[in-house]
Amino acid sequence: MEGDTSCYMLKNPRTKAVVDLSQPFRLTGLQQQCTLEMVPRDSSHGVKMESMESSSIRVGLKHSGKLQEGKFSPDETLLTVVKAVLPELLESQAPPMLLRFMHASFPITDLERVTLR
Repeated sequence: MEGDTSCYMLKNPRTKAVVDLSQPFRLTGLQQQCTLEMVPRDSSHGVKMESMESSSIRVGLKHSGKLQEGKFSPDETLLTVVKAVLPELLESQAPPMLLRFMHASFPITDLERVTLR
C-alpha cells in the first residue's frame, strides 16, 4: 500500500546496510548528515509487522528548558502527544505557531493530521 511506512525500510546507499530502527541513531554507525534510501521492505529484513504495530514510541518534548516524556502508539497524532505531555503549552495565552519534529516544522493547525509514523 502506497504511503504505508511499514512497507518500507531505510538503507545506507554507501554500505547497502539496512538501518535498524529499533536502535538509537547514535548506535547505528551512520555519519552525520548522511543520505538514506527508502526502499520497499522485503520479508528477509527488518522487524516483523506485528511487533512493529504493537510497539510504542517514547517521545520527549522540550519547552522552556524543561523536558517531558511519554510513550505513545505510532498512530498517535502530534496533537495528542502535545496535549498529553505538555498540555500547558496549548492552553497558554500565546501558543507557539510552529512545532519542530524530526527536523521538520509543523504549524500548530496541522498537528491533528500528522502521526508519529
